Amino acid sequence: MSAFVGKYADELIKNAKYIATPGKGILAADESTGTIGKRLSSISVENNVTNRQALRELLLTSPGALAYLSGVIFFEETLYQKSSYGKLFVKLLQENNVVPGIKVDKGTVDLAGTNSETTTQGLDSLGGRCQKYYEAGARFAKWRAVLKIGATEPSDLSIQQNAQGLARYARICQDFGLVPIVEPEVLTDGSHDIKKCAAVTETVLAAVYKALNDHHVILEGTLLKPNMVTPGSDSTKVAPEMIAEYTVAALRRTVPPAVPGIVFLSGGQSEEEATVNLDAMNKLEVLKPWTLSFSFGRALQQSTLKTWGGKKENVAKAQEVFLGRCKANSEATLGKYVGGGGGELASESLYVKGYKY
Repeated sequence: MSAFVGKYADELIKNAKYIATPGKGILAADESTGTIGKRLSSISVENNVTNRQALRELLLTSPGALAYLSGVIFFEETLYQKSSYGKLFVKLLQENNVVPGIKVDKGTVDLAGTNSETTTQGLDSLGGRCQKYYEAGARFAKWRAVLKIGATEPSDLSIQQNAQGLARYARICQDFGLVPIVEPEVLTDGSHDIKKCAAVTETVLAAVYKALNDHHVILEGTLLKPNMVTPGSDSTKVAPEMIAEYTVAALRRTVPPAVPGIVFLSGGQSEEEATVNLDAMNKLEVLKPWTLSFSFGRALQQSTLKTWGGKKENVAKAQEVFLGRCKANSEATLGKYVGGGGGELASESLYVKGYKY
């Protein structure tokens, strides 16, 4: 163990392990005010605090759904929001044994000296914010780094800067009692094949874990949120079994067994694709020393959002749809998903080029 363990070590390890409980996963409801505005405008609903609160309440009060979740990531606004009947959302989660989390990065900016590659902002004020979020009930955090595949990308500079940023973020979070979710997302944009994505993902993850070790991060008190290894968005699709093989191989080569759980991002896959691919990984008969689960935003919410349409009379139906997606992904974490849940809406592509929160 590092000499820099810190006073929260036991709590961090316990919380990370709990979030990685097999059969449970994370709802990423941490869209910034701008991003949730795009979601709401897709169903012709105005982006105001009332409608944002209504959508989040719909998700968090869906009967039975929280049983399949171990964590929910909030945007800062939501961390302090109450339900329509006056209960803090944080309290609602705690009463249902779901850990509240918080997005702490401040978005990406161009990394000077690169071909439009990016680095993530938000380190400057992070300690103070983490302290405040911990007091408000948050027990884990999320920070997204973004890398792209191109002719010469990701550059060494981009890989190193993003790995260092993630490591500094993780260490600061742990000093203030928050389990850091480490998210180095390799975007699917491009015409590369699955082998290229696998090679880049391995290189990126190796750099990230080197940096985490250099910064004395307690790996047992972290979670990893990676992309699945897939062909580029302009390339021919492959079977879920192939995605599972390449993804698990990349993780086995780079992610230490000390990490309790890997919670995938959906990366613009349709709801059904994301679930089927996660299920294929858990069906794979190789040694996997970590739980393989989900931290989905769009892939848990999209068909729910469309079913709701901003109308009160549709809330119960939308909540049924959300429960269905949560249950499907819970089954996928156990390798027991049969497929076909959710109909046409669940099969719609959620891909957005150069996706930004």
